[in-house]
Amino acid sequence: MDYLTNKTCPRVQSTRELSLFDQSSGNLFVVHTIGWITASLFTFLSCMLTFWLMYQHIKHYTKPEEQRLIVRLLMMVPVYTVFDLLSSFFLKQSVYFTTIRDAYQAASVLAFFNLLLEYLGSSESIRIIKFSRISSTPAPFPFCCFTFNPSKHRILLQGLKLGVLQYVFILYLTIFVAVILQFLGIYCKESWSIYFPQIHLVLVQTISSLTANFCLNFFFQAVKEDLARYQLVLKDICINWALFFVTYQEHALAIAVFAGLIKPNDYLTADSISTSIQSVLVAIEFFFISILQLRAFSAKEYILTTGTSIDNSIPYTTLEVLLDALNPIDTINDLIYVVGFIFVHIILRRPEPVQPSHKVRRLSSVRSSSISLPMRRTGTDSDIIPMISIVDLSDNGKTDDNKYGNVSKME
Repeated sequence: MDYLTNKTCPRVQSTRELSLFDQSSGNLFVVHTIGWITASLFTFLSCMLTFWLMYQHIKHYTKPEEQRLIVRLLMMVPVYTVFDLLSSFFLKQSVYFTTIRDAYQAASVLAFFNLLLEYLGSSESIRIIKFSRISSTPAPFPFCCFTFNPSKHRILLQGLKLGVLQYVFILYLTIFVAVILQFLGIYCKESWSIYFPQIHLVLVQTISSLTANFCLNFFFQAVKEDLARYQLVLKDICINWALFFVTYQEHALAIAVFAGLIKPNDYLTADSISTSIQSVLVAIEFFFISILQLRAFSAKEYILTTGTSIDNSIPYTTLEVLLDALNPIDTINDLIYVVGFIFVHIILRRPEPVQPSHKVRRLSSVRSSSISLPMRRTGTDSDIIPMISIVDLSDNGKTDDNKYGNVSKME
């Protein structure tokens, strides 16, 4: 147990630098060259498949409220694979690449949950009503022997979203703390001793991640039958594999390094070898994820047929769609909400803060344009004048009683 109570940071450094162009290391050079080539090849293939699928959504960007979240999720593949590949090429700077990667991971978890919410309903009131009508459902693993009834828990939906949001907040907070401690030289990535910050930060991240994963699966289990037409099972496999399993895999490799199962050599530290192994594994795994995504996030349902009511005469440019999809304002609003909920509602016991709407004024809010012609009576039965009003379709055509209560009002 000395490795858990060691008060000295093992500043392990390689005696020589391993270069892609230096063949003096013999078999080690061959092994790492094969690893670099393998990771690069699978990264390229997975990125090409993902970019093609993203292009299909950009070309047929007809439901922005859903597709902006899908594009954001698809971006997870190039972000993860490219930054992991860069970590294996630039081992000394790997901490900065993994920081960017982990930051996007948190946003992707929230994007998937918001996508499920968008499928469920266009507004918070509709979602709560639909969720409260769901009958008894089996709980997710490891509580699959129990059942739960969403209709008996009025604030269950808000609680599940809070469970996902806490992961985003905690991950960003721990990443920020880790970067500061690394800059100050006291983080000690090489040690899992209780006297250094890494084990505590990873433990907090893991507990938070397991909580978010459980809340995500809890919600998924409840709505998967009602939303079966959205290929939720395939989507869930992609997200859980990409965002949670890969993270736990990285932690397992880090523990293997600390336990001495991965040995250093003259050219690479054990931590650098672990980073290289993770890079190759991630590249291969995300290649298969990118194949699954072709079916799970297919753009076919968004392709408009002739005679549709949505005006597609002025298509969005690729840059406009990417800016719309990667606009972080909804994530920022959600983070502000969870901070307010914790400190204002729970700690200070004040009224719950108002949850911000995701329908911010952005590209998707302006594109609309089905024209309805309700009739306005002017006096006699024969004197009826059509009254033109614009109906906003940014909610993907879903019914909202509040919205259609006054059809003459422009959203």
